Amino acid sequence: MSPCRLPIVLPFDEGMKIAFEYQDEHFLNKQCIDMFGFYDWLRTNTREIIGLRLAFVGRPSDIKIKNLGKLRGVNVLNRQNRGSEMLIIFFSEREDYSEEASDDQDFGGHRLYHGTNGSLGITFCSPQHLLDV
Repeated sequence: MSPCRLPIVLPFDEGMKIAFEYQDEHFLNKQCIDMFGFYDWLRTNTREIIGLRLAFVGRPSDIKIKNLGKLRGVNVLNRQNRGSEMLIIFFSEREDYSEEASDDQDFGGHRLYHGTNGSLGITFCSPQHLLDV
């Protein structure tokens, strides 16, 4: 994720936990907790994945959540009644997700990577149907 480009989804090799390269940018793992919160893959009525919703559990000290709202395709919502924030991340200009089709409530598999050009990478476990390909 960056201020210039929309977020993208890439396959990730679990063997590259410390660092990886993408488009001439070096990403280094920032040691942080394994579970930021729960997440849902945002899907359209036809089940196409167009984004991700991450509901933070508490306030992770590893992430400056308010700064993420400056990234393209990323919205930060403050959940006043729960005392925590939520990220809505869209992978394109499409934002027409179906709430009923977007209820995974997955958790874990998180890693946070800082890029040398100012980009940010976050890992998530893939939805099962993507793994079956």
